[in-house]
Amino acid sequence: MDELKNKIGTTVKNDGKELTAALGVRELHHTGNFCFEASYGGMSIAITTEPQDDDGEFIKVTDIRIHPDVIRRLGIIYHMIRGKETAETYIELPISQKRYDELKQGLQPDNKVWHEVRDALANLTFLQGYDELGEWSLELELSDYDGRTRK
Repeated sequence: MDELKNKIGTTVKNDGKELTAALGVRELHHTGNFCFEASYGGMSIAITTEPQDDDGEFIKVTDIRIHPDVIRRLGIIYHMIRGKETAETYIELPISQKRYDELKQGLQPDNKVWHEVRDALANLTFLQGYDELGEWSLELELSDYDGRTRK
């Protein structure tokens, strides 16, 4: 997806073929005024363009996003510790595009969402009667509306 974001600003002939070639997408479909859907890496994406001349012969790519119907999920595996006992739990949650993007940036000191997840896991650990949160990890997953999963 990052490779596609770098192609925002690309100007092509408004014939579908040049847009397909420039973005490296498949199954390009026109969905509205200068809007398209396509498949990229097996995932559905939405492409927005704008005309570059009075005739609309050339268009410029203004935005590329994961299709809004794609389901974003967060899988969390965490360990809870009580004395010498360790228990493992798995949670799967649907998440927003904003949270998905924040988590995708990775664990960084200024990334609040990672700290929020850790705090939530610590609270769940105590609610389940354990003394401390052990190791934990996150896995991001995308599922097309047709059920195909992408990680």
